[in-house]
Amino acid sequence: SDQRRAEEEMKQIGIEREREREMRSKAEDERDQLMRAAHTLEVSVESLVTKCRTHKQTIDNQSLNLLGKEGDIAVLSGERDALSSQLASVRTERDALSRDNHKLTSERDA
Repeated sequence: SDQRRAEEEMKQIGIEREREREMRSKAEDERDQLMRAAHTLEVSVESLVTKCRTHKQTIDNQSLNLLGKEGDIAVLSGERDALSSQLASVRTERDALSRDNHKLTSERDA
């Protein structure tokens, strides 16, 4: 009876460990997906910031010299600032995910 109880407890421990491994694996997969998504967002935002800066320069040159559309420049500056802010947020999220990744890796390797 005691042996049977001990065997059941060992079986439960094994089941719980397997569940923990599955949950850790799922968490790592989700973290990896988030890391890829964060990287994709960062690249997209960086591209948009570059495009906005290029577009702003073009408008600076053409609008100021030909049309005098100072309002357009202010709008683009605001958009650039907003995109720069988004980029900072994406980088912060990426850094947090990197820390989580390091923690999960450390826990897994422990």
